[in-house]
Amino acid sequence: MRKKKKSAVAVEKPFIPASLDGCKKGYVDIDLQQHYDKAFEELGLQQSKRDQLVTIYLAFLALIVPLCLKSESGLPTFAIGALFIACAIVGTIFSVIIVRYRVYKEIYWLCCQTITSLYMIDVEKRTKENIQTVFYDTLIKKAKGFKGKDKKFSSFVYVKKSIFSAETLYYIIVVLLTSAVSTLGFIFMFDFKGKVIASIALSIFLFLRLMHKYFKECVKIYSVAKDGTDKSFNIAYSKAWFLHFFI
Repeated sequence: MRKKKKSAVAVEKPFIPASLDGCKKGYVDIDLQQHYDKAFEELGLQQSKRDQLVTIYLAFLALIVPLCLKSESGLPTFAIGALFIACAIVGTIFSVIIVRYRVYKEIYWLCCQTITSLYMIDVEKRTKENIQTVFYDTLIKKAKGFKGKDKKFSSFVYVKKSIFSAETLYYIIVVLLTSAVSTLGFIFMFDFKGKVIASIALSIFLFLRLMHKYFKECVKIYSVAKDGTDKSFNIAYSKAWFLHFFI
């Protein structure tokens, strides 16, 4: 009886990284001024992107809302509600993106301050550990402005001091509009007793949830000032791409 031949199974060739022993210089001799300029440029770019999103959303609402509220539009009530809900969904997505821009703007600002301090360190001493230490010191120095009664970084103090900043007010405008159109959407879409109260309650929940998202992500940048852990430090440093010029 003939034996069946085993089917050949293709074996993937493993990736074998080359050894870098003997290749490392031991120090970084990059152009700090060029790095600073790029970081500062990105800082402004985050704000520009945020402004564009706000403008797009306002233009979107200016087009959809009058169309829905015109009595001669002839749209069914359910369709009007669906359009308002769509506006709220777009606003929610834009809000999440704006939070991301806000976080990276803060990180790039810390990068700029760190690079400025690195000018005072000899080229041979710009190692990974020293770069991280300068970034840490910069972050802690900024966090000192948000101390609580226990002399540690306080999330409450951060929120209190940031609530009326231009960055936060921009965000609040988008979130308020998003919550408002969500209320209109639920009112037009559904027909039951107490729908107005239920719709307002849902819009308040949406507003609070988006605001919580904003401050949670901003506070997370300074979490190392609260617990001093390596994990918390890397939350901020992992986003500081301009400071990763080391092997």
